[in-house]
Amino acid sequence: LSVLRGIDSIVVKYSLNLLQYQFDSLKKINDFKSYVTDQHISGIICLETFSRKYINNILDLHIPVVFLDSAVDGIENHGNYDILLMENRNSVKNICKKIIKSTDAKSMGFIGDYYHCLSFYERFVGFQEALFETELPFNKSYFYDIHSIIPMII
Repeated sequence: LSVLRGIDSIVVKYSLNLLQYQFDSLKKINDFKSYVTDQHISGIICLETFSRKYINNILDLHIPVVFLDSAVDGIENHGNYDILLMENRNSVKNICKKIIKSTDAKSMGFIGDYYHCLSFYERFVGFQEALFETELPFNKSYFYDIHSIIPMII
């Protein structure tokens, strides 16, 4: 939220135009690409763009792009872009280590789709590092992809 507020303040300070565009189909991404080209847009900020096909289409515009989070496999793309992430890995690792040490835990589980986006993946890596550093085994039966537990919740 603070990043979005910062973007908004820069937009106001420098009298820039900020367009919000949501796409959920290739037709909409093609309309977006036409708009960017026709309006001579000079840069793009993408929020929660996790689809590799959308990322590739945006990078094909050959203008600077900043992704606020990204797809896990999006980091392999080549182009003029940066990815801005919260600090995920070390924070989760430190919290897990603190819990393990303060409770004398013998096991710990992870719930989530670590492949949903890059920040979720980093959290999973931090979790695994905490287990490794505290010498707790990774028990696959304590790992739940959110998609596998939704039927249990309902």
